[in-house]
Amino acid sequence: MKPRNRPLWIFALLMLILFISAARAAANEIYLPLVLADATQTPTPTIVPTPTPTPLPHTVIEIVRVANSDTDDPLDEYVEIRNTAGNAYNLTGWFLRGERNYRYDFPDGFQLYGRRTIRVWSRAGKDTSYNLYWNSPVEIWNDYNDCAYLRDDSKGENDLIDVYCYRSPAWLFEPR
Repeated sequence: MKPRNRPLWIFALLMLILFISAARAAANEIYLPLVLADATQTPTPTIVPTPTPTPLPHTVIEIVRVANSDTDDPLDEYVEIRNTAGNAYNLTGWFLRGERNYRYDFPDGFQLYGRRTIRVWSRAGKDTSYNLYWNSPVEIWNDYNDCAYLRDDSKGENDLIDVYCYRSPAWLFEPR
């Protein structure tokens, strides 16, 4: 290879790497449903984007974080929920759930006091005003990609209060 062509080859290689990286990122964001077609019809491929929760207007009750376990115990994980207002809210009829539809119902009469943060732990324990326990025998939150949904069903309307989604960097899970 002639020295004057070397920058062109380097540029082409960099563009190829950039294109492959963009294609991989786009592929991670596309959801392709399995469609079983009738033999008499020609199936039409459908690309449906991964559902992304609609951003909510600022609410006074919000999910602050989902903390996965960094210990040997996979149940040592929790969701932090904060009340940013000065007054208390009764969370009777409210629930928390994840992508796998595990559901935690807040105890009847539970009050989230003003300017306070609580934790909802996956593991077993005794409820206090700062810590609630799901008492789950299995891990609730996915280690690499999940969403936590906080809902109010006290009036039977299943109102979405807040959504907190997280995703670990893809390079953590790619084979070397």
